[in-house]
Amino acid sequence: MTHTVTIPTPKSGPAPFPIPTDLWIGGKWVEGSAKKRVDVFDPSTATKITDVADCDAGDALAAVDAADKAAAGWAATTPRARAEIRRKCYEKIVGNIEWLAYLISLENGKALPDSRSEVLYAAEFYRWYAEETCHVLGEIAMAPASGARILVQYQPMGIALLITPWNYPAAMATRKIAPALAAGCTVVLKPATETPLTAFAVAQIMHDCGVPAGVVNVVTTAKAVFDTACLFLAAVLVAVSLWVVVDVVRGNQDSWQVGLACVCSFFSGWLLKAIVPDRKAR
Repeated sequence: MTHTVTIPTPKSGPAPFPIPTDLWIGGKWVEGSAKKRVDVFDPSTATKITDVADCDAGDALAAVDAADKAAAGWAATTPRARAEIRRKCYEKIVGNIEWLAYLISLENGKALPDSRSEVLYAAEFYRWYAEETCHVLGEIAMAPASGARILVQYQPMGIALLITPWNYPAAMATRKIAPALAAGCTVVLKPATETPLTAFAVAQIMHDCGVPAGVVNVVTTAKAVFDTACLFLAAVLVAVSLWVVVDVVRGNQDSWQVGLACVCSFFSGWLLKAIVPDRKAR
């Protein structure tokens, strides 16, 4: 049985669905294999809202495996089909702005007007990349010296492993998910432990709008950001040899920051780095 939390129905707009609080893996809500939970608090009152699943390396491996199995099918989907799904996501998020804004305020603490602005900001990434998806055309050129034909073809790079911060729980998730899906990549998202409910709501909305099972996976954990990055990449290395994209927003840890491994930007080409601890003393 899926664990959920219910939030109040707004005075205007559609009623919210019960927000799942388990892991979203392979198109299903599943409990963490260790059955551990992490408490989520309302920062304005310090009261507990609910608790969410706490994943371990086995759950991370399952999420990566689900993304890998869905990758070929999603990459083969036409740009127009991918664009239409994200357009539907945009429309549904905007249509549910009131309760999504309440949810953001509940777990993040920002004022409702700011949360409404974030919902619109978050939705706009889906509309933007829906419009841009069909304009990734490739290129044919002629080498200036030899006259040989040069063909440039854009292809999905692999699984995108995404780690997002607490301050914009909706916008930072859609900002990363939307371009990955536009490029034909599948994703595994690890939202901030302080604000996971918005990411779960976004995942459910994407599923309702037609995103296939395994294309988007969401896992939560109480582990620190550095440990989480290592957990994800260990799962990948144990599973199979895959091209992966790791997109991490640096946190505010005092002594540790995250170095990136197998890091590729969708706009800056192939780039390989190693995961290293970054101490302030260095």
